[in-house]
Amino acid sequence: MTQTAAKQKKVSGRMVLFALVAFFAVIAAVNVFMATVAIRTFGGVEAENAYRAGLDFAKELAAARSQQTRNLQVEIASSRLEGGVTRFRLGLTDPARLAGPDARAVVELRHPANKRHDQTVVLGRQADGVFTGDVRIETGQWNVWISIDRDGERLFRSVNRITIP
Repeated sequence: MTQTAAKQKKVSGRMVLFALVAFFAVIAAVNVFMATVAIRTFGGVEAENAYRAGLDFAKELAAARSQQTRNLQVEIASSRLEGGVTRFRLGLTDPARLAGPDARAVVELRHPANKRHDQTVVLGRQADGVFTGDVRIETGQWNVWISIDRDGERLFRSVNRITIP
């Protein structure tokens, strides 16, 4: 019986201290790792300034109502070209009411998960009511914001989700 008692280790204060320090060191290391990974991979917030976005809501609502009264129809199509370039074609179904020589069409490509991949394409006029533009983007799902402006006034805005092959 004296041999088995000698083989058992006694828990000392030093062992408890080392166990507690090791436990909290592992917790702190995991927290630092997770925070670092989260900061490196976070692409950004939806609104840069939420307060300003709230103030601009009334203007956006008035512009949406104005767009609804115009009853404009816009079609967008994309086609993949060589070298990873995608061509966007924007067509207005009633160009006489909207498109004039000073109308400007812009397509904003917003990546759903990473703001760093967002791109803006100013489309060039090809014909009356037809705008095209090329951009090099990755394949996958994209949020597409279509805007048509004339003389600083927004005439049309639409938000769609498309898949780039």
